[in-house]
Amino acid sequence: MSGSRPWSLVLFTVLTQMAVGALVALVAAGLLTRGQIGGEAAEALGISGLRAIGVTLAGAVIAASFHLGRPGRAHRVLRNLRSSWLSREVVLGLAFGAAVVTYAAVCSVGQWSAAARGALGIAAALLGLALVGAMSRIYMLRTVPAWNSAATPISFFTTTFLLGSLALGAQLALAGGPGPGEAAREHTGSLVGWAAILGAALVIVALVTTFRHGMRLRRLGGAAAESFEIVFQAHRALLVLRAALAVLGVGLFALFAVWSVPGLAIMGFAMVLGAEILGRFLFFAAHRRVGL
Repeated sequence: MSGSRPWSLVLFTVLTQMAVGALVALVAAGLLTRGQIGGEAAEALGISGLRAIGVTLAGAVIAASFHLGRPGRAHRVLRNLRSSWLSREVVLGLAFGAAVVTYAAVCSVGQWSAAARGALGIAAALLGLALVGAMSRIYMLRTVPAWNSAATPISFFTTTFLLGSLALGAQLALAGGPGPGEAAREHTGSLVGWAAILGAALVIVALVTTFRHGMRLRRLGGAAAESFEIVFQAHRALLVLRAALAVLGVGLFALFAVWSVPGLAIMGFAMVLGAEILGRFLFFAAHRRVGL
């Protein structure tokens, strides 16, 4: 893997997973806060969130286009739907994109009932989670020891929920809350605080998974040990930087719940996003096939 293709895959997978996680967080927040502060402001915040998700998905598609050697032949991937996880990823990606667009349109029009909108949002979120599952299965190849383990889906879903929850929290912090008044501000602080707690837990999961997976690769030897050397020796500085950005980012994010300075949440989210991009780069850098 060389040239621009690894970076296109890094951006495609991270942006897609962030979009899925943001939708899951948006739907979950809507269900948890229904009837508390709702109203038009909350609806507007949800619509702006869906627009941001759409932009993120568009960025993921653009990144993916750089990975395709011959984009005009991309439709051929659909021929192997029964046996290929790549084909399933394409179908689920199209379905998820269509569901997001439909959900955004329905929320913008506002003619459907809250229950119907909620059901549509849940369906779109489930499609997104299925998409992330399919993405993880693509890379679980028996010939690539560094990818063929539970660490791959754990990593992908950790990125999904981590970036998704912090993206929603950063949006809430930037918008000043889903409604006017002291109650809305307190509720915003609570939501961002929960996002920070979830983010801290997920960062711990990510770092522990990385360490345990690295120790496993070193014990396996061969191509697995080569992957260990690449990540933990050749790219040690990037590995440390990733951990530092993740920890500091979540820490800054948590401070917003105390000081209510939007810049803290925005900076924290940006640092965690950078950490996840570095982590995904290391994931692809670890690619070594058995016998080669």
